[in-house]
Amino acid sequence: MNITEKLSGLAFENGYDVLQEGGLAIVGMSPGNSYFKKGTINELLKFCASKFSQVRIMVADKPMEHSYKALGYSCFKAKKKARLSGNTLKNHSLSTISGLVGDVKLIEWEKEIDQHASHNKEFKKIISLYEGSNKFRQEVRETTRKVLKNKLREAIAIEDAIDEGVFYLLKELAFLSASPEIFGIQKVTYVYHDHFEVFEHFVSGIYNGHKRGDLGFVIIS
Repeated sequence: MNITEKLSGLAFENGYDVLQEGGLAIVGMSPGNSYFKKGTINELLKFCASKFSQVRIMVADKPMEHSYKALGYSCFKAKKKARLSGNTLKNHSLSTISGLVGDVKLIEWEKEIDQHASHNKEFKKIISLYEGSNKFRQEVRETTRKVLKNKLREAIAIEDAIDEGVFYLLKELAFLSASPEIFGIQKVTYVYHDHFEVFEHFVSGIYNGHKRGDLGFVIIS
């Protein structure tokens, strides 16, 4: 595993600070993403445990229901597919955690995020931003479009799919925004294997003028 260094922007500056301090890292895993194979998860968690004093693993299984619904699955099938794909990532993570020394924990979205007042408060703010900021809405929709466009059935209109699919990203962003309060810590960093431009712009205050000194981002792959 390698850390992508010398990236510019407030999100990365904050992330490098958390890394240097050995603070709290949130490792994001996307259900259905082929990157997250068992061996990759094992290497990633071991690496993060060696670099950060606290590691929290976030598997976005509940938000993933929106992605499956956007692709045309019924509510029942969307929930089932999201649960199964999420459980695969969770089981791989727990297998690695059992052999690690340190503060590494798996977060249960439905129990620890969905029901947390801070997340619900931030989700309302994110929805208001989506409705009020053209730039934010456009970038969220374009990011969602890239995820869905090659997976859609021909009978489904892309804009209708995006209307549903954006809620995956909006809920994930609300969690990240609320994460310092959820974990009771001054600053956290998000860890992912690729750029997350909407999050980077959110931290930099591009959408609402509010810069976030408590949120960071580190790319590890």
